[in-house]
Amino acid sequence: MTSVSYQRLILEGIKDLPDEKLAEIAELVFFVRRRTLYPTIAETERWGAILSEEHQALNQESQTHLDENLQLTRSNSPFNIAVLTSASGIDDIPEIHGRLIAATSRGLAVPLITTTPSFSRRPT
Repeated sequence: MTSVSYQRLILEGIKDLPDEKLAEIAELVFFVRRRTLYPTIAETERWGAILSEEHQALNQESQTHLDENLQLTRSNSPFNIAVLTSASGIDDIPEIHGRLIAATSRGLAVPLITTTPSFSRRPT
């Protein structure tokens, strides 16, 4: 088939189509023309679109994962404002992390088992 034959076939095929279908055909023609005349640019754009979609999907997955973990942490974590308040009242344990551990133990009403001297002499 010759170029002229294809053009006639296309023109006959698009007669009486609604405007939205003609717009789709025009987009397809533009796409094929761009891919044919500028293959490097078209390939770069194609990979850019693919990578952008993957990036968006990963961002959504990451956000969902973070939201789930935050909710789980909030529901299971003994660490809260009460622990911070309690820790601020502990002055015989010098390190902040030690005070937080002791305050968490106190808040959960569980014994703190340790060999650290500053913890051992602390009353429960």
